[in-house]
Amino acid sequence: MSCLEPQRKGPFGPPAILPDTVTLEARDLPGLRPVACVAEGAEVAIGAAVMQDRSRPEIRVVAPVAGRVERVEAGLGCRAIRVVIRPDGAARPAPVTVEGDTRDLMLAYGLWPDLRTRPFGRVPDPDASPDAILVDALSGAGVLAAQATPFALGHGLRALTALTKGPVILCQHGGPALASAEGRVEIDALAPRHDGMARRLRRLRSVARGVEVWVLDVQTAIALGRLCAEGLFDATRLVEIVTPSGGVAGILRAPLGADLAPALKERGWTAPAPRPLRRNETRIDPRCDMAVPSDAALGPIVPVPALATSLPLGMRTIPLLRALQIGDADTARRLGCLDLVEEDMRAASTICASGADYGLLLRRVLDELEAER
Repeated sequence: MSCLEPQRKGPFGPPAILPDTVTLEARDLPGLRPVACVAEGAEVAIGAAVMQDRSRPEIRVVAPVAGRVERVEAGLGCRAIRVVIRPDGAARPAPVTVEGDTRDLMLAYGLWPDLRTRPFGRVPDPDASPDAILVDALSGAGVLAAQATPFALGHGLRALTALTKGPVILCQHGGPALASAEGRVEIDALAPRHDGMARRLRRLRSVARGVEVWVLDVQTAIALGRLCAEGLFDATRLVEIVTPSGGVAGILRAPLGADLAPALKERGWTAPAPRPLRRNETRIDPRCDMAVPSDAALGPIVPVPALATSLPLGMRTIPLLRALQIGDADTARRLGCLDLVEEDMRAASTICASGADYGLLLRRVLDELEAER
């Protein structure tokens, strides 16, 4: 049965920028072994499949723009590394041609790879069902998108309930609810702005207790809502641009994979090193694009207060960071590392005097724990 129910249509927010190229990368697909399903020189439409998982071809990555495939890079075993598309026009919503339930639509239109499991931060299996789904509406860009499209967001949240027998929880920073709580849709509106997704997860549905939770960005829920309620596929996202001092320079709308550096320079904003807009990325911070020293010669961990509070409340931060540094997976698990993924470690990596990339160290431990399952 289709969830299509034509309603009001139309874009919201600033118009999408027109990048020279969009680059879709395999590194944004943790847990998948993507292979290209297009050839160089091929013409693709918005929503056309360009990569798919080798063993589960129903998991697809689709073109966020119409254009020509300029380059397909592959590694060992024909595993896709990246697909580069040169757009032939601005990104715009495209009519939906595939009908189905929530799972079918997310797979067909490339929204499924936006989902991430906790623990381990992988793209989930299409046949799996989580204990709960947490929707991240904590970023400034996500809040603006939600405020502009409450109708689509509500439809998207209700559609997500088809994927789980548990609740779908919209996580926001206080203020009026961004959507209505109906049925198994819940709103978690705890006010503190420092309370990120790792803290919400640990408080609401800690996976360290043996459950599995899926997390996705609110703009993906909005895109799902537009599929269901408006019959449109919108592959663009709002992105918040951060200044070197930590302020907000402005908001851009861009398709996945767009290189934002030229658009930022045109506006006189500080541009990061050229790179594609990554999946689920809603905040461009030039400070985060700086190289992090390798862990070849790490300094000592200085337990300053800011470092001790960089991880969720209830976590013994300093012992956990020490366990990650020495690769003690068992201790890290007992200290709650299963509730974390790489982006949760950015503050610790920035604050800690040791120079460690705790996101990288966490990934090594998570991979070891996952292999033991």
